[in-house]
Amino acid sequence: MDKTVIKNFAVWARRSLIAQVAARAEDYGIRPDGTESVSSAGRRFSSYEIRERKKILLQLEQRSFDELVEEIAYTWFNRFAALYYMEVNGCFEDGVQLF
Repeated sequence: MDKTVIKNFAVWARRSLIAQVAARAEDYGIRPDGTESVSSAGRRFSSYEIRERKKILLQLEQRSFDELVEEIAYTWFNRFAALYYMEVNGCFEDGVQLF
């Protein structure tokens, strides 16, 4: 079995998810260079967003931005893979399709 297609997809998915997570962090004023802002594009954050943002900033005190972004992307990749596996193996109600 040729595994090249799977390997290429995994590399592409990893890079894509890392870019998307980094962009989302930027939406919340968290930047790779360590600077931050309390609003983004003139929008104020909700109290929930502020709490979640603080949790991320605490994580950034213990590791680099790149490490945290990669960990989050890895988690999302695993979740998507698990959902796909569950769908293929009939773990959802009839008619429910995710992918």
